[in-house]
Amino acid sequence: MENKESEIVLLILLGLPASGKTTFSKVLMKLSGDVNVSGSVGEKNHSIIHICYDALVPLLSLEQTKWSETRKKVVAVVENIICLLKTQNYSELDDYLQCMQIEKTKRHISQATDETTMVLIDDNMYYSSMRYEYFKMARRYTISFAEICLHCSAEVACSRNSQRSDDRVAQDTIIRMAGKLCCPSKKNSWEKWFCCLSSESPFDKRDAQTVFRVIEDSLKEPVLPVNNEDDENAHKKCAPNLIHEADIALRKVIGSKIKQLSASTAAGKNKQSLILKKQLLLQELKSGVLEVPEAIYKMFETRSDELQEELQQWWLTFFL
Repeated sequence: MENKESEIVLLILLGLPASGKTTFSKVLMKLSGDVNVSGSVGEKNHSIIHICYDALVPLLSLEQTKWSETRKKVVAVVENIICLLKTQNYSELDDYLQCMQIEKTKRHISQATDETTMVLIDDNMYYSSMRYEYFKMARRYTISFAEICLHCSAEVACSRNSQRSDDRVAQDTIIRMAGKLCCPSKKNSWEKWFCCLSSESPFDKRDAQTVFRVIEDSLKEPVLPVNNEDDENAHKKCAPNLIHEADIALRKVIGSKIKQLSASTAAGKNKQSLILKKQLLLQELKSGVLEVPEAIYKMFETRSDELQEELQQWWLTFFL
């Protein structure tokens, strides 16, 4: 008799360099067996597979500077793991994890029918589009998807980074990432299960409990595949004209924000940050990562005179 598929959740752990991602990963792995912390997840047979981006890069013989190629390779590693889990090829999975030196909480992934496997991806992923690639993977394999965002100021991250004996990140890089970090948001329909935790103080059991509750909720609703490509791209049928309208509204919002800046020394940096954010938001809207609210779609379809005003109000929510 064929074994029933186990539960799988693709868990994204994001945050600035030195925000505590790997430290928190170890906390989750340690406490996953404590049912007082992990709840119903811990009551089942379970395992956590910890995929650390920084640890994989040297194993894959990749250069950090070629970040686009590097990310594709890491995504391929994750997909291979998911595929082996879905096909129940546990022996090959154990060998693969050992070969890639990927940590896991159990020596051997169980073949039990009530097994819950958490594939934990420890990476900066400051752009929503980076995380969206993994959401699409969850959709392809009909598994659960959840996110953990660790909040940490650039100052704290830089201080911690300076204390590292190796693998230090350039301070300018951390500061730049802090300005670009896009936290999970309910504005994106695909970002349904997530939590944001402060990582400026030591992690405790309450932080782990929060994460396991999110995992538990996500397991109840695996990401369903789209029926076909037309369904997946249905929201883009009117995209060109709507994106044009959204671009006009966003330009007005950015223009207004720039006018509010004082003539201080920091004004130049703030202006540049606003321009970069505008480019990122528009890019994510075009790619489908960012979705316009349904109410605005209806206003666009009916050619409402209030469309521009509503689009500007929507864009303003990204600058609160």
